[in-house]
Amino acid sequence: MTTLYEYLVPPQFKAQTENVGVIGAITITDHPATNRPVFFIHPCQTAEVMEASIDRNITADEYLMVWIGAMGKAAGLHVPLQLARPNDT
Repeated sequence: MTTLYEYLVPPQFKAQTENVGVIGAITITDHPATNRPVFFIHPCQTAEVMEASIDRNITADEYLMVWIGAMGKAAGLHVPLQLARPNDT
């Protein structure tokens, strides 16, 4: 886990991801399909973050964009602005 936090979690998010709950916000476990080790972001407080971020019904695509914006940054994920803008077509 030290390597994960050292190389993958941006420095500005290390303290808040390491100090969430008992074991931190990111954990390693075996993938259910491949049985190989994978890291995952704990979903424990996802609902609260998402409810605070969204004030209307949204599509699955919009939900994913908000999730990556809210949770993904802790793991170095981001949404390019071009993808976050609504389509004009």
